[in-house]
Order: sequence, then structure tokens, then C-alpha cells
Amino acid sequence: FIPRLGVEAAVFDVPSMTLVVRGGYGYEPSPVPPQRGRTNYADTDKHSFSVGVGVELRVLESVLPEPIQVDVGGQFIYMPTVVTMKRNPADATGDYAADGWWLGGAVTTRLLF
Repeated sequence: FIPRLGVEAAVFDVPSMTLVVRGGYGYEPSPVPPQRGRTNYADTDKHSFSVGVGVELRVLESVLPEPIQVDVGGQFIYMPTVVTMKRNPADATGDYAADGWWLGGAVTTRLLF
């Protein structure tokens, strides 16, 4: 089960243009069990935060019957620290910690003829 929540609101809406803002959050628990034995799969839970803006332009209706849409979005994923303590003190890998973050974005355009 991976819960996610997203919201979208039109903040500006006139006959020639609509502007919407978006935001979201998701939590994904790690499927990897504690790695105390021989295996070493480093993984953590993930907290995803996203934001976006969308614009729909209806200014060229005489040429293009469908509106032009442009969407811009970004996402930040935070992975909190997980410390792995091996049962065997002589384990070749030894104890270790895993954590991190990821930042991404996207731009999309839709133009229908």
C-alpha cells in the first residue's frame, strides 16, 4: 500500500487562459527487510513531494480549435537514513548506512490539430 495525496486548484481562469497549480505528497515504505545476514540490499523509505503549474491557452482558436497546454512540474524525494548492523562482526561488508535524495522535473506541451 503506497498512500499518495494530490491537490489541484485553478488560480486564474479567463476566457483566453486558465492557470492551475498542483501539489502532492506520497509515502513509499521500503520493501527490503533488515539486512543483518549475508545480503546487502540498501534501501530506505521514500517521502515524495511534488509541485506543478499548468497553463491552458485559448488564444489561437481561429487557427487551432483546441487549446494549447503547457505543464511544468517538479519532484523532490527524500530518503531518510537507515543504519544496517550486521550480526556477524567479521562480515566483509560490515555495518553501513543508506540515505539520499532525488530531484527531478518535467515540461510537457499538448497541441492538438
